Amino acid sequence: MTDPETVSNIGQAGCQDEEPIPPRYWWLKRILATIGVLVLALACLRWWWGWEAHRRLQAEIERYQAAGQLVYAYEFDKEMDAVPDDQNTAVLLERAMDGITASTASGVYFTTFIDGPGTFDTNMEAATELMESNRDVLDLVRLARDRPQVAWSQRLKGSIVSLNLNIGFWSRQRLLAKLLWFSATYHYRTGNHAEAVDTMHDFLRFSEAVDTHPMLISSLVSWACYSLGCSLIEEFGSDLELVGAQSEPSGQVKPAHRQQVERLIVEMIDDRMPREALVRTFYGERAYYLAILDSAYRRRMPFGRPLPKPTVWGRVSDFLKRPLLQLDVIRVARYDTLLAEAAMSATWADVSGRLPVRMHQPSVIREASRLLSEIEIPSHNRSIELFFRHLAQRRMAATALAIRLFEVDNGFRPRSLSELVPEYLTHVPADSFSPDGACIRYKPDAEEAVLYSVGADGNDNGGVVALRPDGPRDGSRSDMLFYLDGRPEDKEESGSTGSGQAGEDDQNVEDKEADSKEDHAGQSGPQRR
Repeated sequence: MTDPETVSNIGQAGCQDEEPIPPRYWWLKRILATIGVLVLALACLRWWWGWEAHRRLQAEIERYQAAGQLVYAYEFDKEMDAVPDDQNTAVLLERAMDGITASTASGVYFTTFIDGPGTFDTNMEAATELMESNRDVLDLVRLARDRPQVAWSQRLKGSIVSLNLNIGFWSRQRLLAKLLWFSATYHYRTGNHAEAVDTMHDFLRFSEAVDTHPMLISSLVSWACYSLGCSLIEEFGSDLELVGAQSEPSGQVKPAHRQQVERLIVEMIDDRMPREALVRTFYGERAYYLAILDSAYRRRMPFGRPLPKPTVWGRVSDFLKRPLLQLDVIRVARYDTLLAEAAMSATWADVSGRLPVRMHQPSVIREASRLLSEIEIPSHNRSIELFFRHLAQRRMAATALAIRLFEVDNGFRPRSLSELVPEYLTHVPADSFSPDGACIRYKPDAEEAVLYSVGADGNDNGGVVALRPDGPRDGSRSDMLFYLDGRPEDKEESGSTGSGQAGEDDQNVEDKEADSKEDHAGQSGPQRR
């Protein structure tokens, strides 16, 4: 039996054998505890940040829904799905787009006539062959003009899945626009002015149909097509022969009817449709960025296939960045909503001061926190300016036709645009760029008679086209011109496109279609598209 005193001595000896805990371990415990508290605090902060970002996003969406606005891509598609085929303009237009014959049997393409209008003089036989081979296509476009609704097969959801893979859809629209330009020019040059005006009407209605698709690239394509149509008025509007004119039509010319021209004027002056279309476009762009956010949540392409499986660090990074993306999508959504409101403004001056400006050298933190908005804002700011250029060009083209009607009736052009009211125009159209809401300008006695807008800078430069040292038009120092007797050759060679719209709109579309060759697809292959 062990003696109690012995047990006590053994316990004391055991305590003496234990080494004291070094001070550095106490510090290590404190550091670990501090790190634990910090991690917990950051986790709570991340939870609150995510909750607040989600709350703000939902509040923003509910605000749009309360205003009766379309928010999600499926809502746009549901509207388009409800359009019956027998009322749908796009059904016939897409059949026309699919049926285009791009070239003759000998390899002459109708697009070459656009690049060099003089080709008509040297190759009228090929032009006639192209007209005959595309007769059914042009008939479909004429039939489509009278259908009341438009719903393209390219749904918004499908566009978002893969914008680049669907570029061909918009390129085929542009190709059809070029065919309509070719057709109108052919009829004019062969003396059928009535059919040339009717084809111009087909052209402009087609361009407006393109604008109904709720993506910005559709608006850019529409404006470029419409500009090409307006260039026809600029090119031969002053020589248009009309039934009942004081002078008899020359040669075998079949004159146009006055009602045809008056209908064009009314439709071009009325800008409600393009304004409403642009509002819808920016709502569609807003839906696009909401779809991007949804794809980030689900680790999927927008409405598409799953993304590659992320690493552990990738999952952590996505989790941490999600509120940042949500807040930036809110910023983009508010911006697109602002642009939708801007589409209803009277002039560019009413809009330009309200648009956010991208910093020339944004900080690293700003760029990291605004990955979407820093990309979108500059390009969308430019698109709003192009829209007001589109309005200015429509109004000048309509006014040019009214001047032609006046000239046919009186034998001379009006001294001022006020002489056109009220018989030819209900009012003199306002300049969409004029800060004070003044009307478009008119210079009938200039070396080249023109209508003109003051352009985006708001300064009246007297109807001057300024060129850069390397040749192209300098938009910052030029007014926006519309020639009443056709564009002078030197203006064409210098890169000016008269009103300046066609070239600039086309360039914006080309930027969207950098990898697309659809306009000339098939030129080395089958002739039927």
